Amino acid sequence: MPKILIFAALSLTSLTYLYPLLFMFINGTKTKEAYAKNPFAIVTPTGSLKNFVTLINRFRLLSNFYNTFYIAAISVALILIFSICASYAFAKVDFRFSGFLYLAIIATMLIPAQVTLIPLYVLFASLGLVNNLWSVILTYVAGGLPGCIFLLTANFRGIPREMLEAAAIDGCDYLRMVFGIVVPVGSAAIFITIVFNFIGFWNDLFTPMILIPKESVRTVMVALASVVGRYGDPPYQLAGLALATLPAILVYVFFSRYIVKGVTMGSFK
Repeated sequence: MPKILIFAALSLTSLTYLYPLLFMFINGTKTKEAYAKNPFAIVTPTGSLKNFVTLINRFRLLSNFYNTFYIAAISVALILIFSICASYAFAKVDFRFSGFLYLAIIATMLIPAQVTLIPLYVLFASLGLVNNLWSVILTYVAGGLPGCIFLLTANFRGIPREMLEAAAIDGCDYLRMVFGIVVPVGSAAIFITIVFNFIGFWNDLFTPMILIPKESVRTVMVALASVVGRYGDPPYQLAGLALATLPAILVYVFFSRYIVKGVTMGSFK
């Protein structure tokens, strides 16, 4: 009996998260009249994918998707490379001022991102990088590194030193040690870093709206914000929001099995 109650409670909790997604997809297939008549109807005789097709064709949404994916993928890749090397050094390499440097990096997590955008805009304007995708990429990398270093350092500290010493005796250099031993052992935390950073970068509106306002290089969230502000058609807007959530959902589903492993990270035999 308790298991049934737990299952029922978890099922209801899951529905509260799934309902907004279903609401967007279902109402994105409706006409404006059908939505006004009953926005909560699950099946309508006039339902179609016309809104989705119009968004893709008229507003070059696929180009916006490419820009967003390019920014998120490159940012996550650079963050992983730098944070893995730095976290291994902080966790397993003894050097002067390591504790001070680690705390200084972690302390930057307390700085609100909005505070830094005006100085960053002035800097990128002087470098000619405004309306360039790399301005957003560099901003994401700088903002995402402290959190990733904090997470990965905590994970790498659980790796037994005996394992690393045995690899060093076998002739492993620094890079082979990091990417041949540390990365496979700490893969759970690394996959969590990929998921959370990618979803955060994909859904970000504020940073690309400030740094790349040009229409040809804007991201999907900026494009959808323009559509929502320009058209008072709820099904049209919901169709765009539904399309924008798909990549983030797919990334989460693909890596979801590693999130459970990441919860228990740091446990090694």
